[in-house]
Amino acid sequence: MDVGALESRLVLYIGFDTHGRGCVGIAIGIVHRVLTLTHGRGCIGIAIGIVHRVLTLTHGRGCVGIAIDVKRLLGKRFSSNNVQKDIKLLPFKVVSSLGDEPVISFQYQSNEKQFSTLEISSMVLRNLRDTAEAFLGCPIENAVIAVPACFNDSQRLATVQAANIAGLNVMRIINEPTAAAIAYGLDNIENNDDKRERRKKKKNILIFDLGSGSLDVSILIMEKGNYKVKATRGDAHLGGVDFDNKLIIHCIEELERKHNMKKGHLSSNLSPKAYAKLRTSCEKAKRVLSAVDEAHIEIDSLIKGVDFYTSITRATFEGLNKDLFEKCICTVDRCLEDANMYRSSIDDIVVIGGSARIPKVREMLHNFFEGKDLSRRINSDEAVACGAAIQAAILTSINNNVPDLTVNDITTHSLGIETPKKVLMIPRNTAIPTTVEAVVVPAEHQMDYTIKVYEGERTRIRDNNLLGQCLSSRNNAISFAPYAVYFNVDQSGIFTISVEEKVAGQRKKRMKDITRDFMPMLSRKEIKKMATDAEELKGKEGEYKQRLEAKNELESLIIQLNKSIKMSKDSHKKKIVDAIGKTMKWLENNPQAIGDEFGDQFGEHVNCLKKEWDGMLQRSPTPSTVMMANSDESGFAKLTDLARDLAKSSTESKSRTRNTRKTDVARQPIQTQPAQPDPQNMRANRRQKIHSFHWFNKSG
Repeated sequence: MDVGALESRLVLYIGFDTHGRGCVGIAIGIVHRVLTLTHGRGCIGIAIGIVHRVLTLTHGRGCVGIAIDVKRLLGKRFSSNNVQKDIKLLPFKVVSSLGDEPVISFQYQSNEKQFSTLEISSMVLRNLRDTAEAFLGCPIENAVIAVPACFNDSQRLATVQAANIAGLNVMRIINEPTAAAIAYGLDNIENNDDKRERRKKKKNILIFDLGSGSLDVSILIMEKGNYKVKATRGDAHLGGVDFDNKLIIHCIEELERKHNMKKGHLSSNLSPKAYAKLRTSCEKAKRVLSAVDEAHIEIDSLIKGVDFYTSITRATFEGLNKDLFEKCICTVDRCLEDANMYRSSIDDIVVIGGSARIPKVREMLHNFFEGKDLSRRINSDEAVACGAAIQAAILTSINNNVPDLTVNDITTHSLGIETPKKVLMIPRNTAIPTTVEAVVVPAEHQMDYTIKVYEGERTRIRDNNLLGQCLSSRNNAISFAPYAVYFNVDQSGIFTISVEEKVAGQRKKRMKDITRDFMPMLSRKEIKKMATDAEELKGKEGEYKQRLEAKNELESLIIQLNKSIKMSKDSHKKKIVDAIGKTMKWLENNPQAIGDEFGDQFGEHVNCLKKEWDGMLQRSPTPSTVMMANSDESGFAKLTDLARDLAKSSTESKSRTRNTRKTDVARQPIQTQPAQPDPQNMRANRRQKIHSFHWFNKSG
């Protein structure tokens, strides 16, 4: 197996939501045979939560706090209307940072710890990278990451930065529907008898991607191995989570009616744990309703002294979400309008995403396209990972088995820049990469000028969302020489700006650093620090797992010892029984195996048990005790090794803690005595302020 080729072909398909699917596709040998790594229930679980007070990746069961649907918060302002609306229905605490960024707050080892959306996203990516590395047995550095097509520039940039924190170099950001179309097209060719004829045939494909957090609809033209995206429409707030929320609100209102509560009282007073229980039950009921006509929701002690039980029929669920289902079809209709196509022009309808399994969604799509069958050729959970893997293989082109494919994607949002005298626009659905140019003649003595970047579909550019701006300085303010502004959008959908000035007959082109209005570019130093923090957190999680393994092994040995000592005389086993009782009491007082002191005490208890066990064997050297010694010796040997490892980890952890404290002390600013104000200077400053005030009044 070519390890280098495997490294280059690794892709990660990431969805930042609790009940989504995270897949890792790897192109091995013949490129279209893509292996999708799975873990647990079908694919890699990507819920981030606190389980037993340790941050971990989980499927969401037993979590105190769950970072669900983080992708909706990624690259957004905390103060934005959408974020404020979203956090009301999230089962975890979201607060604002100093930079107006949403920050997720967890109870971590009895303390409140906050994680940015970048950090949470990087944890998901790191987990998937580690899983792939464990499978391949080699380090992973490069990745192609698929994101929802409705992601804007800030969200795409945030995804790249999260990948960098996770130690990944992003070769390209690809839209999920485009990746799914690549997988579908290749599968369609390989499973057809006349591959050449199939490859030449022109087909219009509609990709309907309804996931847990967003809806993306794309129309592509597939011909001779060329995939050209014609139009894309999406909704970042239309997905499985929104269907769950409708069901949650219905259950809360029903509970309020049953117990004569004031409307809205329960929703504002429901504890995070109770809300998490209700969300999990509603999500499970939604899945059940895709297979049967009725589902039951039963939760013990949802609120103090109150159990909750209700039945939800498929008709009720469809009625609750009628408006959302209609929005799905509206999005399809608008995508057809953007592509200037009729319904009859679509040859294949490819449906992917977990929420697309809802029968009503499939029925409405089937009826909208006048009875056309929906394609089920590809796995809806793994299609995006497969397509992204093929894209990674195309980018590297190491193996001759790489298919001869070209992918032409488009911008999913309209972008525009405003210069002092001109406005440039890159309309939505423009093929990328693309560059537009504006030549600006400066005003006399104009040394500096500002270029602003906007995103949105409003007619007036200033009515759209300000993404960022850059300040440029001219070399010669006296000259009236024009300058050119180049606005570039790369194949990942991320924009850059460059300015070209003509000075003394020479053209000089300079890239300009853009100050993003919200999503600033992290420096290498900042990325390195966040990566170091993530490694430290990962180390703590590894230490916890090590302690938990040691605890389980000790409990297993105690069970074995209790069975063994029954064969010995009572007079010979008193000391070992007392030692076992003492150890069991210690284990009961440390159920979660938390803290560095656990490792030190673990070794003491193992040594005590070993000492008393050896003493009993010496006092009662019968054939039966010799047999017991042989069977239990391996258990003690393993525990001794574990105790040694725990002691080493405990020492290293304490050393890191001391170094961290020293660093924190060193970073503290030196407290100096404030200088005493000079009365004479104060009077002069006061006179200057009064003079300025009178001058302002006269001029006004």
